[in-house]
Formats: sequence, structure tokens, C-alpha cells
Amino acid sequence: MKEEILCQLNSEKSNLRVVFATVAFGMGVDIHSVRQIIHIGPPRTIREYFQETGRAGRDGKFSKAILYYSNRDIAQNKPGFQEEVRTYCHCNDQCLRCLLLQFLDVNLPVPVSPGHLCCSVCKETCECIECIIDTGM
Repeated sequence: MKEEILCQLNSEKSNLRVVFATVAFGMGVDIHSVRQIIHIGPPRTIREYFQETGRAGRDGKFSKAILYYSNRDIAQNKPGFQEEVRTYCHCNDQCLRCLLLQFLDVNLPVPVSPGHLCCSVCKETCECIECIIDTGM
């Protein structure tokens, strides 16, 4: 079944639009047309989150990662859950892309411009003409 799904995802004529997958499904998978990764609950480590979200946009086109979670999902009593993941989830005043890369000890990148293409935090502070028109400022 996995091989059939992978063949469909790699085909330009595929009717497949959504795949619900576990981490095991994504191991070693390199599909270039993935545009969106949605997490229902965060992984336990920043490295896992980075690897899983990195499956989108491998062809250089715009892609998006969305993370849904509750306070229960990031509770202090979860074994093996990194504090960095909690920090990432609670962050609302710093670029999430930069924070993620900082946790991975990567030199900070040049900021993404326009900001609304970066992360949800940068989107809120973006002052490009598109955002100004959309908000009616």
C-alpha cells in the first residue's frame, strides 16, 4: 500500500490530494510536489519537527507547515518531550523560522521578504504593500 501511495504522489496525473501519515511513512520519502504539512500535535523534538516539515517544498516552490496543538499536547509531564518544542509552540514575539534554526544551531538566515511568506509571527508584523492593502491600513 505504501508503494502505491508513493507512486501516486510522484505522478503528475495523480488524483491523490491528501495523505494521513505517521513518521514511519515519511522515512526516506522524497516527493517534490508536497505543498503543505499539517501536524495534529507536535513531535517530541525540534529535530523531528524540522525533518517532518522539511518534506514540503523540496522543489523550491512555496510550501506551508501548520502545527495544531493544545496545552495538553505540550504538557510538562510528557516523557521525552523537549522544552524547546514547548518554547516554539508558545512563541508569539519572534520569527518562528529563526527560532527553529537557532534551536538546531544553524546560522541565522537572511529574513524572508515579504514577511507574510515567513511564519505566523512575521505575517502579523509584515508591512509590505499586499498586507497593507489586505488590512486596509
